Amino acid sequence: MFEQFSSQATLQIFKIHYCRGDFGTCERYKSASKGTMPQPDLLPDGTLLKKRRQKGIA
Repeated sequence: MFEQFSSQATLQIFKIHYCRGDFGTCERYKSASKGTMPQPDLLPDGTLLKKRRQKGIA
């Protein structure tokens, strides 16, 4: 998931809050704890990261 962020500031906020804070509320953690690989676009709050459009592709 982390490689999908273009903003390092946004990435750091997610890491601090979910990865180093209350990771029990992290939907990615919950999924992995059940033995399921989380979707690459699943954010820790349970929403899905919108895919960015590549330049030159309509």
